[in-house]
Amino acid sequence: QGKGLAGALLTGDAGIGKTALVRAFVEQVRRLPDFRSPILWARARRFRSRPFAVITDLITNHIEAEPASRDTPLQEALARMPGVSPAQAIDFFRFLAEPGAYPGDNARAFPLLASILQAFTRQARDSVWSGIIFVDNSHLADQQSLDFLSWFIRNTQPQPFLLMAEREGRRELSETFPELDTLEVEALNAEDSRTLLRSLLP
Repeated sequence: QGKGLAGALLTGDAGIGKTALVRAFVEQVRRLPDFRSPILWARARRFRSRPFAVITDLITNHIEAEPASRDTPLQEALARMPGVSPAQAIDFFRFLAEPGAYPGDNARAFPLLASILQAFTRQARDSVWSGIIFVDNSHLADQQSLDFLSWFIRNTQPQPFLLMAEREGRRELSETFPELDTLEVEALNAEDSRTLLRSLLP
């Protein structure tokens, strides 16, 4: 906790298994005793003009993943979440529909997104386990989202654990998140591949 940052940056070639590795890690975490902390995820994509695209995806993906959100309009589901007001839900979906028109500038969007994410991460305040934020394809993330995450994680309690996976080295990531441990995911050698296959076969 504090102003530091806990997490890891996974690097490696496309298709080598970075995302699968994180999913396996998350499944192990879910099995921890009394784990009820939020797990937020987003996959960065090319050619997106919306400001804070990764942040808005973290929010919408979390809404969609909640069982209570099934068969419920997303705006209504967001408004029902603890710590989120109906006005914030309206403003968020207005921002999604008209990112250039509301809240008028990115400086006003920042506190709106921060308030909603804080409402999610506060679910871990009574837990011994931190929440997790995972950004896949982080080499494609817009700089606004990276700057937001850098500020948010350092200024939020309880502090989430940050995981990022990138296909290629991106200088901005190491500059924005210098505390992250970089883990290179390498292809399995022949013996490791055989061991993995034997473990999966009935």
